[in-house]
Parts: sequence; structure tokens; C-alpha cells
Amino acid sequence: MVCTERCNEALEKLEKKYDLVVNIQGDEPLIEPEIIDGVVKALQAAPDAVFSTAATSLKPEDRDDPNRV
Repeated sequence: MVCTERCNEALEKLEKKYDLVVNIQGDEPLIEPEIIDGVVKALQAAPDAVFSTAATSLKPEDRDDPNRV
């Protein structure tokens, strides 16, 4: 089961319904709140959107770093 499926399963078990759910990956414990806010704003600005992903350009010096995807 992938993380999105686990998130959906947990959401279905909650009594309260939500219009928006943000799935933070376990390997991103230090994600900056501003990044989360940006994802939320992107979804709110595009009501037909199903998901949004935070991304940034890869720096040339990080090209061969296996920890950068």
C-alpha cells in the first residue's frame, strides 16, 4: 500500500469530512511550513485540481547526489 492509499484509508475512518488533505512524507520531517502553505494555496486556487506537489529546481552541483531526486 502506498502512502496516498494509507492517507485515504485514515481519512475515511474520521468522522469529520475535509475538503483538503496534505500528505507529508515521513522522510521530510523538517519540511518548512511555508512549503505546505504553498501547496494548500495552489490547491485552493485551482478548485478542479486533484493534487499538488511541491518541487524545486535541481542545482547542477547536486545532479549526481543520490539523495536529491
